[in-house]
Amino acid sequence: MTERESIMSQTRAFVKAALEHDSSGHDWWHIVRVARSAKLLAEIEGGEAYVCELAALLHDIADEKLNVSKEAGLRRVEDWLAEAGVDVNTAEHVMLIISTMSYGGGGGALMETLEGRIVQDADRLDAIGAIAAARTFVYSGWKGRLICDPNVRPRVTMTKEEYRSGKDTAVNHFYEKLLKLKALLNTESARMLAEERHVYMVRYLEAFDREWELGNSEYLAERLGQTQEPERIHVVFDASAASSLRYLFREASSEYVVLLADDLSVGPLDDSGAPPGTLQRRLAWMSERGMLGNSKAEYFRDGVEWRSWPQRLADRRVVVWAAGNAREQIGLRRLTAHIPESADVRVIDAPSRIFERTNGAILHTHTGEVPLGELGDLVEQGQALTTEQQSEYAADWQRLIREAGELRVIVEGRIQSVPEDYWDEMILQAAISVASTKGRMYTAASLVGQFIGLSDQRLNDSFLFARVRHLVERGKLHGGGNPEAIGGYNVGFGEPSPSDAELPDPASIQAYMEWARQYATEAGEIERLLSAERDADEQVLSMLRALSDGCQADARMRRMVAKVIDDFMNERQIYAERRNAVIGMLSAMQRTGSTDEDRQA
Repeated sequence: MTERESIMSQTRAFVKAALEHDSSGHDWWHIVRVARSAKLLAEIEGGEAYVCELAALLHDIADEKLNVSKEAGLRRVEDWLAEAGVDVNTAEHVMLIISTMSYGGGGGALMETLEGRIVQDADRLDAIGAIAAARTFVYSGWKGRLICDPNVRPRVTMTKEEYRSGKDTAVNHFYEKLLKLKALLNTESARMLAEERHVYMVRYLEAFDREWELGNSEYLAERLGQTQEPERIHVVFDASAASSLRYLFREASSEYVVLLADDLSVGPLDDSGAPPGTLQRRLAWMSERGMLGNSKAEYFRDGVEWRSWPQRLADRRVVVWAAGNAREQIGLRRLTAHIPESADVRVIDAPSRIFERTNGAILHTHTGEVPLGELGDLVEQGQALTTEQQSEYAADWQRLIREAGELRVIVEGRIQSVPEDYWDEMILQAAISVASTKGRMYTAASLVGQFIGLSDQRLNDSFLFARVRHLVERGKLHGGGNPEAIGGYNVGFGEPSPSDAELPDPASIQAYMEWARQYATEAGEIERLLSAERDADEQVLSMLRALSDGCQADARMRRMVAKVIDDFMNERQIYAERRNAVIGMLSAMQRTGSTDEDRQA
């Protein structure tokens, strides 16, 4: 054993004996982890591994938290280095590292040597991540601190003495120190290692906050990590819109985004004031149709959110982002029916604003489609919700409750309850359209995507997938594959049978040619009529576009004309594809008949 190996062995035994019974989170295994990290970083960054490991082993022997004073702790280390026979230069280097590496409230100068920066990073890495979370709660219990107290807010700035002795909680320690450490690391290697650990802590705190929020009427005043309450609450009804707004307001603590994600356009309605069991019935309805998958708990949480949020908005400034689709408009009505009158509510229909701004050139179906920059421009343009409007929305919500429907759509500008099979025939038409380009069988995702793309409404893809499976069960479509995965379930009109692929005999061919020749004249006339109809469609579209160009000064009329154009194009597309297929067949008949006549001549 070399001299250095002997010193390291003695040092490990000394530190283990001193800290193996520690219950503050600075125990022997913390030392082991820091020493391992220090050695690894030294290898990568080019530091002297012996110095790094020795300093890492001894760094908490001097910690003032575990000694009567910082000076007493440093003397203890210095005495050990001399006793172990560490050479003077190495001992001085180790003492320099240990005496300057402490966080101490976030202050302090840059470590003087590479080895110092490495050891400091190794120690800080053990204060970032899953193990760090466990150490935080152990240390807080050791100090007699609470896990969380909403009346004790995180401190933005503090002296070293306040950091050590001020009133604090375990959760606040994340915001006061742990979340700041990634930005304070010295080496690129440590920063890379810290990325995943930092994300874990952020997600952990988000989970903690969600649990703290449950059923908490004072949640907005007690949110984790906040030093003040939000000045304005933004309510949205789909996840993509929430994600956009949260990114937009990521640096604005005065703005808070609430997601009420439950899609109220499908399924039995669960009213906040309804008897117990309505939410369970709603979930049971979705489960029967295979709409929940492995996300039943998530859907349940979405339903529970409606139980608390309206009342939390009392006396608040509220912005409701609600586009003109059934999902968002029903959400607006339910929220309005239960929100306290003291709330200052403004409503923004972002797609409509953009439609008007672009003279009908851009039409979005829901708020989540609107680009981030456009949302930012609209933040201050909400229309105040009047008392009369609030009463109308609340009454409309009660109407929907009374109708007890299972599907709601917008028809002629009004939310209407319709039968569950409302979309079935249109889904079948879309299936024919997809088959014309993708063949007889294709994924259910292709069919649902085609249907959503053709619609001017915001549709629930899980519900549509359930209807596709229902059509398969009824024999309207063929299906195969995994019926629980929209991308792994194939639907369509079945693969051709072996007999379909066989060529007809010559007699059959002759019979067909005689039939085609007999009806060639009628086929030509039908083709002419259908071709004229196709030309008429183009003329109608051209006239509608001219009408739109001619009413630029009237935004309402322009929008109405654009809607007519969209509806006309959507409705005609499937028919046009069928018509073209018929024209092709008729042309083939004429060619067959003409060829037969020529051959006979």
